[in-house]
Amino acid sequence: MTLTGEVDRLGMNRIAIDLRFTEADAASLERLHQRMSEWLKRGSLARLVLRCNPSDQQKTALRQAKDGTHQLGMTRMASSANDGVADRNLRAFGIANLYLCSTSVLPTSSQANPTLIVVALALRLSHHIARLFKWGGVSPTEVRTP
Repeated sequence: MTLTGEVDRLGMNRIAIDLRFTEADAASLERLHQRMSEWLKRGSLARLVLRCNPSDQQKTALRQAKDGTHQLGMTRMASSANDGVADRNLRAFGIANLYLCSTSVLPTSSQANPTLIVVALALRLSHHIARLFKWGGVSPTEVRTP
C-alpha cells in the first residue's frame, strides 16, 4: 500500500494497493494444512483431504488466490520500529499510550478468517494493560510500558 500523487475531495493523498500472493504465502498455507492435519489425526477428530496432489498444493493455492478479504500487516507487530509499527504487546513504537489491536498487526496470514486470532490478541492486550494498572496505580491516561 502506497500513497499516490492523486488527492481525494478532502485533499488527502489516495492510496494504491498492490496485492500479490507469493510462494512464501503458499508455503505458509501448506505448513498450516500439514499441522492442522496432524492435529486432527492425533486427536482422532477428523481427516484433512486436499483436492489436489500434495506436490501441487502450493501451485494450486497461488492459482486460487484471487483477493485479500482479510488484509493483514499494515501495522505489523515486530521486535523494533525498523521492522514494524507495534511491539509484542501491541504498543505503537514511539507512542506510549497507543495500542493497536486488529489483524493489521499480523505480519502474515494463514489464509483463513483471522477473527479468533484477533480475539486472542485482544484478551492478551487487556491482561497486559490490567497488569500495568496494578504496577503502581497508573491511570488510563498515564499507561506506559515498563
